[in-house]
Amino acid sequence: MLVFSDPGCGPCTALLPDLARWQREYKSKLQIALISRDTPEANRAKLAENHLENVLLQKDREVSTSYEAHGTPMAVIVNTDGTIGSSLVGGSDAIAALFATTVGVPVPKPAFNPNNGHNGHNGHNGHHAPAQQPVLPVAKRGELAPLFELPDLDGKTVRLADFKGSETLLLFWNPNCGYCTNMLDDIKRLEMQQTKRLPKLVVISTGTIEANRAQGFKSTIVLNQGFNVASLYGAGGTPSAVLVSADGKVASELAVGAQAILALAGAAQVEAAVA
Repeated sequence: MLVFSDPGCGPCTALLPDLARWQREYKSKLQIALISRDTPEANRAKLAENHLENVLLQKDREVSTSYEAHGTPMAVIVNTDGTIGSSLVGGSDAIAALFATTVGVPVPKPAFNPNNGHNGHNGHNGHHAPAQQPVLPVAKRGELAPLFELPDLDGKTVRLADFKGSETLLLFWNPNCGYCTNMLDDIKRLEMQQTKRLPKLVVISTGTIEANRAQGFKSTIVLNQGFNVASLYGAGGTPSAVLVSADGKVASELAVGAQAILALAGAAQVEAAVA
């Protein structure tokens, strides 16, 4: 199993303890390789506590691109004969399900941890969230979009309800994610093209206020350090995005990676122009 990761990706970091455990406990059934990027030092700092094996560094994103893994974390199975053995999946829950079906163990239920939002992992010892914590469903296309109230960079509360009456593109973001940085100019070009007929952009981000200000977005940026709002929409990594209709319903499947997000925004623009 190839797992595409980034040392600046919060959901990737939350997944590391599980990856290390899977490597130890299921080595005879499945080899797991982490395909990462950035410097050796940046990766060592993230990996030191988990003792992961088979960590491979790309020069940039060339391996990810060849597998069309345009976000993190994502994973795919490669068969023993070198052929592709599964669809590419994104997000911690989907990766856990892919692992489970491959090695023949029960598929874990997605869990929502209100303390950190990382798909039920506590970020310290890698154990799954206690059973008493609520398991919340992921909103599907056509269903009411999960409501949220989050602070913007000035501390003002922003609500999804504030955008009712306008189609809205929710962009799940991390200023320290290399894949996000790589598509920043494309998102800024989208901002320049926005009119009253096109979707409003709301960036739901992790990271510091300073790091997010440095991105230079003109659109609304709200902070969700636990990534729990993204989890409600099925987003397990960054960058990813989903459309919310003017009447407050989920209007698209989750788009993961730059190409899918830009395609989603482009499709929304075409529909708005025709309407």
